[in-house]
Parts: sequence; C-alpha cells; structure tokens
Amino acid sequence: MRPKTLRSILLLAVVCVLALILSRYPFDDTELPQVALPSAPVSSDSHQSSDRLGLGQYTAVEVNPSTVQAVVGQTLARTGAYSRNITVERFWQGGSSTEKLECHIRGNDAHIISDPTGEKKHTLILDDAIYIWYGSSSRNYKGIPASSSQYGNIADEFSGLITYEELLELDTDLITDAGYTVYGDESCIWAQYKAGQLGYTTKVYISIATGLLMGAERFDGEDLIYRMSSDVPAIEMPSESLFAIPS
Repeated sequence: MRPKTLRSILLLAVVCVLALILSRYPFDDTELPQVALPSAPVSSDSHQSSDRLGLGQYTAVEVNPSTVQAVVGQTLARTGAYSRNITVERFWQGGSSTEKLECHIRGNDAHIISDPTGEKKHTLILDDAIYIWYGSSSRNYKGIPASSSQYGNIADEFSGLITYEELLELDTDLITDAGYTVYGDESCIWAQYKAGQLGYTTKVYISIATGLLMGAERFDGEDLIYRMSSDVPAIEMPSESLFAIPS
C-alpha cells in the first residue's frame, strides 16, 4: 500500500473516531452552567455567603457577573398563577410618588388594581385586549396592548415594573455585581447592571422559588430614581371573577 493511501486511510479513521466522540459527548462553547438552587429563606441579611443561604446541600454554581445570566436564564421560571401586592416609588428632584398595586396573574391574563387618585383603577389584560375602568363604573375602555412590549410582558408594563429579562441580553461587562441574598423574606438572586441609553444603574432581586421580581432599584448616578418592592406572593389560581369583563 502506497504511503499516500495509507495516510488517507489513517486520516479518515481519525475523523471517524472524533465524530463518534463528539456524537456521544457534544461540545458547545456556549453551554451554560447548571445549578440547583435553594427554596427557603433563612434570614433577612443581604449579601450572605452560600453556606448561610442553605446552599451547602446543593451543587450550586457561584453567582457572579459572569454566571448570573446563565443561572437566571436556565433555572428560573415565573410562576404562572399568583396574587400579590407591590409598591412602586419614583423619585425626582424636589419630589416623589408612591403607587400601591394589587396584582392578580393567570398565565398571560392579569388584573391590576391601583389607587392613584382615591378611586380604584382597574386594568384587565385578556389575550390581546385591555379593559380599564374606575371604581364600580360599568363604563370601560378597551384597547390593544402596545406593540412596544419589548419582552412580551404587558403586565409588567402596566404594573410599572422593571422586566428583569433585560438582564439576559446585556454584555457581561455591563453587569457589575451579582450573588445570592434574602429580600422580602424570599431567597433571591440579585444582580446589578447598567442598561439603557442613559446608562442607569439597576439592581434587581429575583425570587428563586417563584421567578418573580421581589424588588428593584434604579439610580441616575448616585440618585435613587425608582424603587419597587413586593410582598410574598400567594401562589394560587386567582378567582375567576377577577377576570370577568365589566358589563
């Protein structure tokens, strides 16, 4: 057998072996780390070690600016049915506002009740229609959700919430800190990052148990301009009556 032919056969054999190895053990340089997360809070202290947060019983990846996108994107999913109360505060030079909202979520449907002027405002989101009415009035406005919902979460927009999925699309160098902590009596993953054209610094706290945003802060330089906090959600299907269109 000629040397050239022999080399060709050997090269083909090497290629076949490599193909077999890769088929059994596929390599993906974008593969994200797997992580098991705790489910119960242990104290109200922030920025705690993994041991204090009860992570010792899990095979847990360290949450830091390099891994937080993988951990949030791979392991957290929003609970599909729940009710909770949230508070949204906004701050500006010389003033501030506070809005308290009662939120009921059922899949893609939402009923958000706020009290901006002393008369309860109801926002009912069903499929592709929005109904808004005040107090017990039977008159209501029907519209279509704005197509500007960047992450497809209309309920977040109407609740005035930061949609934390924006974190997943950032360049890693825009994430300045991250870790585990306890916030609002829930074990959370937190992350601090810069986003948007104005480069605001945002900090979010995401519940490990429910995948819901438990708190958030946004700063313009050193000035706090936004803060959101949530009570512990009631994880149950809201009453069907909450999603009835007013007649």
